[in-house]
Amino acid sequence: VNGLLGLLVVTLTAVACDATEGKTLDASGGEVTSADGRLVLDVPAGALVEQAAVAITQEGDCMEGGVACYALEPLGLPLAVPARLTYHYDASDMEVPGLAQSAVWSSWGETWLRLADRAVDMDAGTVSSSVTVLGDVTVVVPQ
Repeated sequence: VNGLLGLLVVTLTAVACDATEGKTLDASGGEVTSADGRLVLDVPAGALVEQAAVAITQEGDCMEGGVACYALEPLGLPLAVPARLTYHYDASDMEVPGLAQSAVWSSWGETWLRLADRAVDMDAGTVSSSVTVLGDVTVVVPQ
């Protein structure tokens, strides 16, 4: 691969959710945001078949080279309709060469897989992708 990559990586982790960490969502969907405001999970209507406490915490496992780590909880929660996961770069990230080649990766176990539908919006300063199972997220910003 030519150039540097910013990566958004997903793997699986479970932690309990309380009102300060997330939201209780149902079949109507909803949005959950990390405490630092940088990671947003947009769960569409129909994604959940039953009510679930969904949270994003900043304590997930990191892939090597990760600069920001989050856990999407609960562990392994499957989504009937893909949710959109969006990471918001900060102003200092926007100056890094190669940011436009950011990618989204996921892992269920030991193998990291690049998600094909990643989108980078340089004007908005975001990288996003669809997720179908909740897990850990690692953001790797190009250096």
